[in-house]
Amino acid sequence: MATNAATAGSAHAAYNPARLFLISCLALATGGLVFSLFANIMDPLAKQFNLEGAKIGLAAGNWGLGMACAVFLGSAALDTLGMRMALALACLLQIIGVIITVATPGLQGFVPPLLTLSIGQLILGLGHGLIEATINPLAATIYSENKTHRLNVLHAWWPGGLVIGGLLGYLMTTRLDVGWRRQYAIILIPAAVYGLMLIGQKFPPTERKAAGVSTGEMWRQALRPLYIVLWCCMLLTAAMELGPGRWVDAMLTNTVGMKGILLLSYISALMFVMRHFAGPLAHKLSPVGLMWAS
Repeated sequence: MATNAATAGSAHAAYNPARLFLISCLALATGGLVFSLFANIMDPLAKQFNLEGAKIGLAAGNWGLGMACAVFLGSAALDTLGMRMALALACLLQIIGVIITVATPGLQGFVPPLLTLSIGQLILGLGHGLIEATINPLAATIYSENKTHRLNVLHAWWPGGLVIGGLLGYLMTTRLDVGWRRQYAIILIPAAVYGLMLIGQKFPPTERKAAGVSTGEMWRQALRPLYIVLWCCMLLTAAMELGPGRWVDAMLTNTVGMKGILLLSYISALMFVMRHFAGPLAHKLSPVGLMWAS
């Protein structure tokens, strides 16, 4: 049911918090599919294009580069760009990135496969970064009274997407013998779904814009010591999670003979469950207390 905006500064905009939250979850889960399905096809890519593992890893790393750039720049430009436009652009970038990736064999006569794969991953990373830059302030705005719990539930759908992509990849590889191009093209389905869901949706202004906080004040807050400490914590967390995560299937499959994508799915399932329960824990321990426990 559409709700008249309860957030300050949005009295003239009717928006549907539940639908916007669903779009955010689906967009983030689509990013999880992008990540886990590429992890699942890294070995087939190396064999088809006769590339060393390190070069495939280089192509995969462009996803992280694109994401970091888009989060940094997209967050600052979000109030100018608008949340709906940012998510629509993210959807378009994901679709373009997938198309470029699956078109790699047809383009190898003109462009080296490593370059094509790198460009595809860079574009997909930019799309994911815009999603991250948008859905966090969006969830915090539409659920301002319960933002900690809602943000945790929202971010449960990153590992949720990893689990779905990992299990789909395993099933398509081992049971259905589906080629890597068709596997990766599946990402187009959820991307198109949340892109279509954006049509006609109204979005509230961010909390910063509604509160009249200037861009200069935003940057001053970003330079506070505690914020920098949290930034460093996130840097280490992302490095430990995203780097090994991309390699787990190729490494375990080639060294011990098990499908590593199942391990990625298992770890992600644990993360999915824990994030759903993190909201009540954060209220009891405080966010900083929960970080110490972690």
